Amino acid sequence: MDRISIATTSFRGLDPDELAAVLSTPVSPIKVERLRGEPLAFDCEFYSTGVISFGSCAYEGELECKRQAASDKLLIFLPTRGAALFESGGREIWSRPGQGTLVDGARNESVRLFGPRKHLTLFIDQRKIASHLINMLERTISGDLEFHPHIDLSAGPGLALAQLVETTCSGLRGNAPCDNPRWPSLRSATR
Repeated sequence: MDRISIATTSFRGLDPDELAAVLSTPVSPIKVERLRGEPLAFDCEFYSTGVISFGSCAYEGELECKRQAASDKLLIFLPTRGAALFESGGREIWSRPGQGTLVDGARNESVRLFGPRKHLTLFIDQRKIASHLINMLERTISGDLEFHPHIDLSAGPGLALAQLVETTCSGLRGNAPCDNPRWPSLRSATR
């Protein structure tokens, strides 16, 4: 069985510039601005396998994050507390508990977070999604992949996705079930 290399990072702070550094990548920098002079606090954990990454973030205060360059990721936000308003391709997309939000990193321009806010995030390389679709459908895919911006997290596939991401983040944090001896493949991937 192949071992999966997992990089884990955690960040806590009070400064918008520190948060910008946490959320930015070399390809897609992000600027963070505190709104209404409210105090800002953040607590973020990220787990990356390269192609897919997970995030667990909590925020206090109202802030705006503006993407300075496109990203090649599909971002799936699974909120558990508070609201956020994404601006993507000229559209406003609300993110609230019970409703997951899918955002194309190539089109996302900004997000306003209304704290307290907590969400899990799944970051997936869009080229990897396209590659899997090409293999499944046995056809070429041209152009951008477009996804409906919302997913119901209260039942069906949305609930299953939210539970899977929550369980994965918990396990990668060392809080079982990935630490469970009954799941040796997951346990070995997190060591």
